[in-house]
Amino acid sequence: MPQISKIRIANFSYNDGKRLIADELFDFANKEDKNALNTLVNLKNGGGKSVLVQLMLQPIHPKAKVAGRKIESFFTKASDHCFVIIEWFKDNSNEKLMTGIAMASGESVNSMEDEAKGRPVKYYTFISHYSDYANIYNIVKLPLSEKVGPNFVAASFNEIREIAKKSNGLLDYYVSDDNRQWREKLAEYGIVQEEWKNIIEELNSVEGGMTEFFSKFRESDQLINQLLIPTIEGKFGQSSVKGEDSSLSTMLIEHAKAYNKQKDLISEKEACQCFQTLLLQINDMVHNVWNRNDDYEKKLQDFTAFSNALFGKKEAIDETLKSLAYAIEHTQQKLDQIDYEKHSEEYYLAKERKEEAEANLGRIEAEREENKESLAETSKRIALLNCSNLYKEISDLESKLKATQIEMKAKSENDDTDERLNDLGFSVMQVIHTLYPKVKEELANEKEEYVKLQDKIEKAQIELKNAQASKDQKKTGYDRAEEAVKNACNETEKDISALNIDVVRYLDGCYRTDEIGRHKAEMDKKQARLQTDIEKQDARMKKLTERNAKIWTDSNVLEQRKLLLETEEIALQKEFDKYADLEKCLRDLCGIYTLEESDMFNGNLVNYLKGQESIYVAKKESIATKIAMIDDEIHAAQNGYVHVPKRVMEYFNHAGIQYQTCEKYLNSILEDQISVEQCLKILENYPEIAYGIILDEKEKAKLDGMEREIMDWLPSMVPVFTHAQLEEAINLQTNNNDAIAFYSVEYFSSREGFIEEIKSKKEELENQKSMYVRSLEGYGAHRKKAEEMFDFNESSRQDFEDGQKHIKDEISKIEEKLVSLSAEKNENELTIRDISSNMEECRKQIGLLGRWFEKYTDLISRLEEENEKRVVQSQSYHEHENAKCKLVECQNQIQVIQKNMDVVEITIHEKEELFRKIEGAKTELGDYPVGLVIAGEWERLLEEYRELKTSQSEAIAVLLERESNYLKEIREKRTNLSEYNQSEEDYRAIIYDDRVLAGLKQAHKEFVEKLDYLQNESGKANQKLGGCDTAYSLAEKALFDYGGLPLEKDNIQGNYAERKKETKKNLHDLNERKEAEKKIKGEVIRFGDRSQNMLEEHKKIIPKEEVVLEENIENQYNALSNHLKNAFKTYSNEKKVLAAVLTNEVLKETSYQFNEIHALKSFLKMINNDDFKGDKYFTLSEQIEGVMKATMLRFSQIETDLEEFNKSKTDLLRQCVFQGRRIYDGLRSMAKSSAVSIVEKKPKKQMIKIDMPDEIDTNVAQATINVELDTGIEELVQLLNNNSSDADILKTANRVIGSQSLLRKYIGKDNIRVDVYKIDLNPENARYRTWRETQINSSGGEKLVSYFSLILSLINYLRSDYGDINDKSLTSVLILDNPFGAVSSGHLLKPMFEIANHFRVQLICLSDLNKADITVCFENFIKATVKPLKYSNIEMLTHEGNEAIEHGFYRSEQMSLL
Repeated sequence: MPQISKIRIANFSYNDGKRLIADELFDFANKEDKNALNTLVNLKNGGGKSVLVQLMLQPIHPKAKVAGRKIESFFTKASDHCFVIIEWFKDNSNEKLMTGIAMASGESVNSMEDEAKGRPVKYYTFISHYSDYANIYNIVKLPLSEKVGPNFVAASFNEIREIAKKSNGLLDYYVSDDNRQWREKLAEYGIVQEEWKNIIEELNSVEGGMTEFFSKFRESDQLINQLLIPTIEGKFGQSSVKGEDSSLSTMLIEHAKAYNKQKDLISEKEACQCFQTLLLQINDMVHNVWNRNDDYEKKLQDFTAFSNALFGKKEAIDETLKSLAYAIEHTQQKLDQIDYEKHSEEYYLAKERKEEAEANLGRIEAEREENKESLAETSKRIALLNCSNLYKEISDLESKLKATQIEMKAKSENDDTDERLNDLGFSVMQVIHTLYPKVKEELANEKEEYVKLQDKIEKAQIELKNAQASKDQKKTGYDRAEEAVKNACNETEKDISALNIDVVRYLDGCYRTDEIGRHKAEMDKKQARLQTDIEKQDARMKKLTERNAKIWTDSNVLEQRKLLLETEEIALQKEFDKYADLEKCLRDLCGIYTLEESDMFNGNLVNYLKGQESIYVAKKESIATKIAMIDDEIHAAQNGYVHVPKRVMEYFNHAGIQYQTCEKYLNSILEDQISVEQCLKILENYPEIAYGIILDEKEKAKLDGMEREIMDWLPSMVPVFTHAQLEEAINLQTNNNDAIAFYSVEYFSSREGFIEEIKSKKEELENQKSMYVRSLEGYGAHRKKAEEMFDFNESSRQDFEDGQKHIKDEISKIEEKLVSLSAEKNENELTIRDISSNMEECRKQIGLLGRWFEKYTDLISRLEEENEKRVVQSQSYHEHENAKCKLVECQNQIQVIQKNMDVVEITIHEKEELFRKIEGAKTELGDYPVGLVIAGEWERLLEEYRELKTSQSEAIAVLLERESNYLKEIREKRTNLSEYNQSEEDYRAIIYDDRVLAGLKQAHKEFVEKLDYLQNESGKANQKLGGCDTAYSLAEKALFDYGGLPLEKDNIQGNYAERKKETKKNLHDLNERKEAEKKIKGEVIRFGDRSQNMLEEHKKIIPKEEVVLEENIENQYNALSNHLKNAFKTYSNEKKVLAAVLTNEVLKETSYQFNEIHALKSFLKMINNDDFKGDKYFTLSEQIEGVMKATMLRFSQIETDLEEFNKSKTDLLRQCVFQGRRIYDGLRSMAKSSAVSIVEKKPKKQMIKIDMPDEIDTNVAQATINVELDTGIEELVQLLNNNSSDADILKTANRVIGSQSLLRKYIGKDNIRVDVYKIDLNPENARYRTWRETQINSSGGEKLVSYFSLILSLINYLRSDYGDINDKSLTSVLILDNPFGAVSSGHLLKPMFEIANHFRVQLICLSDLNKADITVCFENFIKATVKPLKYSNIEMLTHEGNEAIEHGFYRSEQMSLL
């Protein structure tokens, strides 16, 4: 809501017309006219505070009441009219908004006694917006008055409307019939009429302010029922339930009437329902027995599947253990990477801090040096300025000393005082001899003139007495004529008032016949308009009837649309569940492989998995190659050709040559013939033996004859020995160290150990290969899963959510539309009744107009008589005015003569005084026969003569003392000057200035303070640099384990603790999973054997689906075996129960019809028939459903007959649930919107808490309300049958279906507690109190703060539909009459204004209190007062500052009246 800038009230009378608000402009803005201010309007009790509040409400809520007083009570005369205008600061705009209302007395058909209590009020509203005051369409320049003759009078009631018609849209107006459009127009600017009506108007409805207003809400229920719920209802345009009719109550009563008419059909329907319920129960039991049989087979299938799953589980566990080994290795690598990132970030951070600390220290040191220089310069300038001042003072003293010494010398050397005295005496006596006779003559002439003036004034006084007598005589004649005119006017006024004619007398006191004639023309038009209105309203009533029929059709279409949307919503949810499962699976994969979740959609996940598959295929193949090589190596070691190429072996074998490798030969004689040490010594001397072949001479000859083509290439030479050559080499002691050889020492040291070591390597490679195979299988399975991703994309979740939201929004809109249509239908029905009433009223008005025309003829005759008397009055007036002029002329003549006498009298006094002075001087001076004549006035020369006589002896003494003082001052100032130790050349030319010196001293002080501050900052900076340097060194050392270099910043992800914690947890989880899998493997084997043994005791059955093994296999085994045992037992028991129920119902023959009993007996027979061929339970269920269909057919026929009845019940229930939910949501929103930050930097506190559930089960709420409706309908039917009054019936309906009852049924609570936050000066003592506790135990101030916060919360809630309640640009206004009561302490009022500021509410308060504790809380203080109007018995309400604004009534020509 905008906030108020100004309010203007014009031409409003109150206190029975004895008090007037002529034209007041109240300014609530700051000086720049940009922001609204919290304002206190101070006015004494009885001055009209409540009147001002009521007027301020009118532009927003026309005809608003205050304290039960209607606005009509102020309009007692036909001519009464006024204007009220409010100027607003528009939200989020530099423009201003003006809203106003013009009100006037309307046509009255009441008696004179009733009119004294007020006449009907007619009005129109108007609006404009502007950014400046350039044109007249604004609050200041709008012409609410006009100049008529010498005075200003209020503009006519229609004046602003006529201006609006010519404004080309700059000023719009709305007639009183357009109140709905006016309310909507205000709402466009965030001005909520309901807020003013339900809160501001209600708060000002009692004299005691908020305290009195809230005193009626002693309990939480009273607060909720009588204030909070009506506020919510008001927000949604509903009437508060205070005994008035409402749409829901009307619907309930109409439904009760329909229920009463259809009672027999409803009873039959209920009988069908009962039998149908029994059939449903029996059919459920049949299905239950059927299910029990199926359950036994299902349990057997489950146990069989469990046994199969155990054997499959073992293989799965083996694969899982392989995957876990790979995952553990991968997770450990992630931990190392996180540490590297953390150390890198710490390095960069330490480096930046060190560089920043170095730069900061350098800046501080530079600034400190600069400050030192400035301090020295300032100190020198101060010293020079002080020296300049002392130098000037010494110079001045020396000049004065020299002048004094010269004067003393002149006094002592040449004294001409006597000669001067003689000349002065001679000069004065010369003037006196000439002046004495002249003054004496002038004095005699003035006394003679004074006597003549006395004679003149006596004659003028005689003429004045005669003129006064004539004037009194004429005044008596004028008074008689004026009284006659007044009496005639009173009679005319009565006729005017009786006819309700809105005219004003002109300055001549007369009415204009043409204006009165216009009223007759208006009455003619009104008569025609009333007839036209009757025709229009009749047509409108027909349209509304047609509209209600259309609403019924539209509601049916919407119901079908809602059902279709609900079906679509279910289908969409199923599709979404499918998507969510697949998305979760792939999200887990992305988490495992540290990929972004978006990679599952863009193909990166599939590509990554393919890449990993390729890598592990290559690794597997590489390992396989290595294993093959190791197999060859083992085979070679076992067969003695580790060092001989395999191709050579193949060559000899192919050639059929018998051979032995040297290495095999050495191994054969090892330990038997030679020791290991000897063997190694031989190889050291002859390393080629390790690579050689032993042939005998015969075989060697074969070798020489072999063709080269058999083996065309060898990578190295192979030595060939005969046994003799080998023995010779073994026995030879010489060394042969020219060859380079790297044979296997281990092989020759211990061939078995060598082979075992190779086998160990092979086993490691086999394990590694298995791990690669498992990883490859895992990546393959994951890739296949990722490739299934699917017909969705990255926005699919949002698309699903948007689709669901769209459907929910559509359903919500349909529900709202259904409620709206229902409300519109009910409103139309009320409107139709109102139209009918209005048409009857129009016919009555036409009859009243006939009597008005008769009185109009009498009025014309009285006006002619009044005009004749005015002619006589005018003649008497002119005669009286002439006599007054003659009287004034005589008075003026006497004043002139008296003034002349006063002047002469003063002159005589002056002359006499001068004469006495002259005679005194002659006596004092005596005779001075000779001398020099001195020019000048004789009185000044005489005074000099007297002073010279007195001072002649004292002059020399004064001069000596003065000289001594000057010398002393010069010595002191020279001493002060020398203390500054400055060169005279530096300060002699400087001009001293006090302001400059003060400025330098202030600068010197600031430099000293800043130097101290910089010294301190330098120490801190050095200390900080030391710490940064240490941290930098530690960060460098931490990187040594990672090569000494940090990671690139782009590779540092942060969030180390969380990531490391999560990774460690993952590693721990993986290890735990590994151990758990091993443990499970043992259990799987044990229970697999036991399950096979148990299955042999039951029939063979093939499971339809697999069973998922649980974590505790033993428990699962026990559970499944127990289920299997219990299934058959349960089946038998259920079958017995079904037979018992059917038997019991067959025995109740009187409760059912014949065909129903026959059906029950056939069901029982089939149940007991154990020899039935086929699916017995299927057949039985089919028969039951056939009977159910027949029953439902009859039920449907009844339903069709009751369709409209049921629809009205469904519609009523839906609207009741909707109303309950709306009140519930409103209360929660209200409490939530009350959150305020009480203590700075502390969380917000809800000022109101309402004890209601956070979640509501709508189905439970609907069922609860439905029960309440059924009970209420029965109660209403009883009232209807007892012919109870309409009031009693409506009262019962309101109790059953009122918002208070619906809320409690909706939330499932009868008692709702309201807690209010108690603010305390000590925040530790602040707490929540129940509303009752607040009312009973809180002080007046605490209550006021609680009430105030509650009111502002209500305002904040009401404006929530016009913007975000946390939007700081949205504001509001609260107007309060005397809100403080007896509370005026500042510490209690302060929280009120803090809360108002939080809610961005402008406070406008009216009070007679003006204590400082109150006024200091307001930014704006307006002192209003009531002043009497001169020459009248009327008082005027005005305020300080209004006189300075020249607008409307306050023109310069009229200001003198105040």
